[in-house]
Amino acid sequence: DPTRNGSTGGTVASADALDKTKNAQQGTENNGKVTIAAAVGIAAAQDIALARLGAVTVALTGDLNVSAANAMNLATSGVGAALNSSSALSVGIGVSLGISNNVTAATIADGAHIIAARDISVAATSSEGTGADFVDKLTAVAVAGASSSKVGVAGALAVAVSNSQTLAAIGDNVRVDEAQDLSVVAGSTNKLSAKAWTGTRSSGSVAVGASVATVFSNRDITAAVGAGGNVAAASVTVTADAYKLAAPASPDFTDLSALKDDILT
Repeated sequence: DPTRNGSTGGTVASADALDKTKNAQQGTENNGKVTIAAAVGIAAAQDIALARLGAVTVALTGDLNVSAANAMNLATSGVGAALNSSSALSVGIGVSLGISNNVTAATIADGAHIIAARDISVAATSSEGTGADFVDKLTAVAVAGASSSKVGVAGALAVAVSNSQTLAAIGDNVRVDEAQDLSVVAGSTNKLSAKAWTGTRSSGSVAVGASVATVFSNRDITAAVGAGGNVAAASVTVTADAYKLAAPASPDFTDLSALKDDILT
């Protein structure tokens, strides 16, 4: 007998808080001559949310919904502050790396047969860095500072990477004998950001600082209806949308003391 409504879905939500993925070092001293601070912060997510209607025969008097949702939030920092003006040599290194390899997919399998349904929806939605506690945070923050009496060297590297995949699809050779609205929708909202700072100060002759921040986005958002099928519906909508949120404002450091106070404490 025909059933009224059918739905299948999967939802994943994950968050790596900054307090869990930050690494901060203020420096170790050797006989007052050398101060070294090195810190690496890494956060990586590989969440998978799948919703799938197999190669079955379905008869409904209501709606058929196949949906998958994946919400990922992460923020990480690496802060190396070698702040000792009495040291002859101070070296500060900060590295931060944030990586997302999430997969979100809602599908109807090859060969499925939908005899009747009112509205049919296949939807996959994903988001990165849009949670309330993360919308004002940078994905990767790297800070390095060094102060010395002779030579101060600081280097910072921040990298944010997204290789996420979002898929909504109806497979090959799928039959839909009777339906009202059929929609296949894939959507992804992303806020990927990175910032690197360095600050050096020396009462001697050498103070060197270098910082690099890189964002790499390789998102794949796909909505598709396969070949060889037969669809009888009042309307068919197939859409794939990618959205990008602006990165939050980043703090400015006027000197090494501000760097230490704002980041390390």
